[in-house]
Amino acid sequence: MHEAWFVPDESPGELGEREVWIDGAALDMYARGDAEPAVTVRPGREPGLIGAVVRFGQYPGLNAPVVYTVICRRWSQANVGRPYYVLAWPDLPG
Repeated sequence: MHEAWFVPDESPGELGEREVWIDGAALDMYARGDAEPAVTVRPGREPGLIGAVVRFGQYPGLNAPVVYTVICRRWSQANVGRPYYVLAWPDLPG
């Protein structure tokens, strides 16, 4: 189980690791500004959140802020069948 409530159990990593999955509804909420945690979303060039830059500030458990790029949005059996976003460090090879 991952510490952050919005990181599905099936995620390959936790906040601060190279790739992390984020619950779709949670990231959509952060992008709308409906939540107060230290998460900022800067829109990307693609429709929706694909390509957006997501910065987790001094989130509990993180020693320093971490920045990701939204790679894609998926639907599968992961995340209890609810949509989730795949986030990766911007320097990951394509």
